[in-house]
Amino acid sequence: MSEQSTRSGGKRVVPDGTLCDDFNLHRGYWEPKDTDDHLDTEIAKKIKKGYPLGNIIFEDTRQAVLFQGKREVLRIDLTEPQNVADLLNQFYAYTEPEHEDFAKAVEEFQDRVPDLARGLADKIEKAHRENAKFQTAFAGFFALCQTALNPNISRAAVDEMLVQHLLTERLFRKIFDNPEFLHRNVIAAEVETVIDALVSKSFNRNATGKKTPLDHARISG
Repeated sequence: MSEQSTRSGGKRVVPDGTLCDDFNLHRGYWEPKDTDDHLDTEIAKKIKKGYPLGNIIFEDTRQAVLFQGKREVLRIDLTEPQNVADLLNQFYAYTEPEHEDFAKAVEEFQDRVPDLARGLADKIEKAHRENAKFQTAFAGFFALCQTALNPNISRAAVDEMLVQHLLTERLFRKIFDNPEFLHRNVIAAEVETVIDALVSKSFNRNATGKKTPLDHARISG
């Protein structure tokens, strides 16, 4: 656990400890108080300040109070080892509903990536044959890739680059609402030119396939 700021109820707060998962989502918090403090009074102060109550331990070395789902679910005497074990087991095992939904969405999205990629590759191949605007934009981008990346780069490799870009761009624009990273270098900007030509006739970039579960799992920053 480390000290990290978080936003809760529109307020910025900094619990003393934050438990993060592999996606850097905050899964729980720890807030220790001094032995001389009155724990319930300190808890009330933190609640008033807007501290998140999804999964948080308040403790003063003598007793600990666990809040989950915005309500107190456990209060223990910390001098009893079994109590401590029970507290930590319940704390680490808890997953807030929105985090559980996100984890399921990620798993389902990963399963669908190969199908999405194949569908995009088919659309790009068709554009090579039938979309004059795409053909012109692709020729310019291909020349740029030969100059900036590798003079021996193949058309198939550039096609794969477009597929990866479309998948990543859709994810960041739809889920993280942060497309800016896609426009910070010449290659990324030129990719967008080719993609614009591709979607002008072939398909809607927002509908490269059926909606993925991640389309419903936006992350608020």
